[in-house]
Amino acid sequence: MLKVLARAAAHGLLVPAVCEQLTDAYLFLRTVEHRLQYRNDVQTHAMPVADDERLLLAKSLGFANYAALMEKLDAHREFVEQQFDAIFADKVGGENGCGVTDDSAASQIWSSALADESAQEELAARLTGLGFADPAPVLSRLTGEWNSSRYNGLTEQSRKRFDIVVQRALESVQSIDPARHGDTIARLFDLLETIGKRGAYLTLLTEYPAALERVLSVLLGSRWASGYLIRHPQLLDEWFDDEAIASPFDWGVFKHSLTARLDVAEDAEHQMDLLRHAHQAEVFRILLIDLAGHLTVEHVSDRLSELADAVLDATVQTVWKQFPKRHRDVPRFSIIAYGKLGGKELGYLSDLDLIFLYDDPGDAASDIYTSFARRLITWLTAATGAGTLFDVDLRLRPNGESGLLVTRLDSFRRYQIREGNAANTAWVWEHQALSRARYCAGDAEIGAAFEQIRADVLTIERDPATLARDIVEMREKVAAGHPNRSELFDLKHDRGGMMDIEFIVQYWVLLHSREHREFVRNAGNITLLKIAARSGLIAAEEVDAIGAVYRHYRKLQHTLRLEGMEKARVVPENVQGEREAVTALWERVFG
Repeated sequence: MLKVLARAAAHGLLVPAVCEQLTDAYLFLRTVEHRLQYRNDVQTHAMPVADDERLLLAKSLGFANYAALMEKLDAHREFVEQQFDAIFADKVGGENGCGVTDDSAASQIWSSALADESAQEELAARLTGLGFADPAPVLSRLTGEWNSSRYNGLTEQSRKRFDIVVQRALESVQSIDPARHGDTIARLFDLLETIGKRGAYLTLLTEYPAALERVLSVLLGSRWASGYLIRHPQLLDEWFDDEAIASPFDWGVFKHSLTARLDVAEDAEHQMDLLRHAHQAEVFRILLIDLAGHLTVEHVSDRLSELADAVLDATVQTVWKQFPKRHRDVPRFSIIAYGKLGGKELGYLSDLDLIFLYDDPGDAASDIYTSFARRLITWLTAATGAGTLFDVDLRLRPNGESGLLVTRLDSFRRYQIREGNAANTAWVWEHQALSRARYCAGDAEIGAAFEQIRADVLTIERDPATLARDIVEMREKVAAGHPNRSELFDLKHDRGGMMDIEFIVQYWVLLHSREHREFVRNAGNITLLKIAARSGLIAAEEVDAIGAVYRHYRKLQHTLRLEGMEKARVVPENVQGEREAVTALWERVFG
């Protein structure tokens, strides 16, 4: 940084006096930053709020009091801001760097004319000329924003940058589907409302057109992604780090770095926020790559599942370190994933189906790990200033909602293998769920023991007729629990949908794992279909067809979720052939 300043001065881009002052400001700001981070041993840029901490910081930097420190800091900040504005002044409000001219349609729309009721008809016509299919709601939103106290309360420089962003966006929407113009502009204003007073973000969106283009592409491409960005505007930082976006995913490095930062955070509140920010940043990185078309649905699910594993493991470690009842350095405790996370089919909106196992001989172990699990759940689900981390569903634990929150490993084995009291043993549907379960966080030895129990359960000898009857009955119960009263086809729950394919696969896994051990692998439904073909249960050609159906359903579901649809439903005629293929396979398997 200092070399760049010196070179700028050498080439006449900065006068020597300005270069010297910027150098002094940079060194002072870095010194304050390092002192803050040294004091708390944490990556922070926030000045302290407690009087004693403020005085301590001031003294450590050679100032008599905090007011003297702030006077010096404010002077440096004011000078830096003045230089920034001077350098970029020619880009604010004119054609240079902004992409819109003073006489452009966009600049004539986003103008003082919005305060003139008599100009509304003319402005609507101009919006139509830009390609807006329905200009009325857009004009209403523009008028409301122009006259809002929020916009008019911005500083002059921030308001000019705000203007550039809006005008550039109005010009850009000409290249997109006219039917979506209004949604895109509305989402942009929702975002601008959250960042309007964060001058740095407005500046960056103004000076980096590529970043604004990315923002608009997300606002256009996904209602869910738009809402995610609006709820977490700090994620805009991700747009200015192309290297981070393009770098490969390394979850070992991510977990190590996250754990290190958690270890030095000042308290539990900051740790919980840190977990949420880290998770949000990675989810958003996956989302950006996804929306750019560089990830398949399967790869998106893999990355989201791997991220969840890493965050869960880091959370277990962190919560245990500060748990007052811990009786050992490392807990003999593991998290087992079921459902979407267990099958590595996690989506952006998926909750986590989890159970907790422990293997500890201590007399009070059950109480200790129950208390620990409760605290862990709070860390995972509580809403903090940084948002929420995960929605967690624990109903798949032994005995369901009436069962213990944590289960001892040997008790879990007896329950699943159906040893002992017949009234306290797993149902067939629990073995179905177990077919797509896996160890995901915590103690690896318990995880390995769980995987062995899972293999033992899946290879139990079963009567085909009895198993088929139980599977069909469970499918009927699930269908009854998810009635679809619309005219659309529910991709997941309706007959001929995803769940029919999943139940067929689970039936084959439970019936044939004993003789075909490949079925024990938690390999995903498409791979398990291929194993079924190799085992002679279905023709290879039909496997390809059903696998393509399942992949197509998942892609449609993924797209609808990104559009913010709570239920993944489509026009029945659009998937008529797929439904018929799945239904025909169901009839052949179950009669």
